[in-house]
Amino acid sequence: MEFSIKVATSDVKVIVTDNNYSETELKLMEVLMMNIAAPANAQITGENMAFNPIAREETDILHLQLAWQNSLDTEKYSEFEETLESRLKVAFKMSDIKDATITFKVNSYQTN
Repeated sequence: MEFSIKVATSDVKVIVTDNNYSETELKLMEVLMMNIAAPANAQITGENMAFNPIAREETDILHLQLAWQNSLDTEKYSEFEETLESRLKVAFKMSDIKDATITFKVNSYQTN
């Protein structure tokens, strides 16, 4: 029997140390980032994905849990993570958002 690990959920957090954005600006950035993540997910994984908000800390501009209906193999997840990070960095650069730190934390696995 072959053993494999699949990713079921992952947290993505974006931190900006000099965060003086209004709640409206933070909400707009959250919507922008979800609209960047959704097509990246469709293109890379082809799986249904849900966004679950997580309470933000003072320096966070985004904190979401991404959950897939069908767990992703680690190669697909890694490709998705790299693609999403790259696209977010481009959006931040175009929006003149400096010093954004993007972190991913896989927090739920499925094993066979």
